[in-house]
Amino acid sequence: MTLKSMIGAAALACTVGLVAAAFAEPGAVFTTFNTAVDGANVCQKGSVINCNIYKEKRFVWLNGGPLANGLGPDGDYFFAVLEPSGQPNPNDGGLGNLSDNFDVYTNRTFSVIGGVVGEYTGSHGFDIDLLYIRLAPYGDTANAGGGYILAVCSLVDGYPVEPRDCKYDFFTVKTE
Repeated sequence: MTLKSMIGAAALACTVGLVAAAFAEPGAVFTTFNTAVDGANVCQKGSVINCNIYKEKRFVWLNGGPLANGLGPDGDYFFAVLEPSGQPNPNDGGLGNLSDNFDVYTNRTFSVIGGVVGEYTGSHGFDIDLLYIRLAPYGDTANAGGGYILAVCSLVDGYPVEPRDCKYDFFTVKTE
């Protein structure tokens, strides 16, 4: 490969990366714990902003994350807990969706305002002070390591959503 072709390939890769970044949704989604509701020592590894290993499924909450990387853009979203294998689909009835065994996506719908959860009226726990939503109930994972994926999907284009347009966060529930 000549120097000229290597420079051309590098320039193309940078351009593709910049174009992809320009179309990506801003922000991220995180799981967390809520000591005010569940007590201490429920997170086995991680921080309050992004816990990664939990003692039990009921201790996992959706957190919009730090404001610098909060959810976005503003609008309506829904969440689903998914199997971490294969091609999980957050839509109700989708392969690997562990949330739809307990309720429909409309019960897991919330609004984002200014990068944080702004409103939630479903039956999952909601901490109005911290703006956290409890993910439980959801089914048990078949993953031997106790792995789950939180999917948060924008409803700006309606429902069902394209799984590739959702934001994801991996977490683990410690199995004994």
